Amino acid sequence: MIRALAVHYGGRAFYLPSNYRLDLALRDARIYAEFSGGNIRNLAENYQLTRQQIYSIITAQRALRKK
Repeated sequence: MIRALAVHYGGRAFYLPSNYRLDLALRDARIYAEFSGGNIRNLAENYQLTRQQIYSIITAQRALRKK
């Protein structure tokens, strides 16, 4: 794995997120994938977040996918 990174990124700087940040990014991607439009309350309960946090995650994930 290290060799593959060296071949691809050798000599360049790149960002490697901390475990915590990576876990949040993966969680947010899962929430977006599970989002159906009418299941905000269910997602909030499943992920122990508020409905507003779920709305914010969905908005951010939509913006990422537009890039």
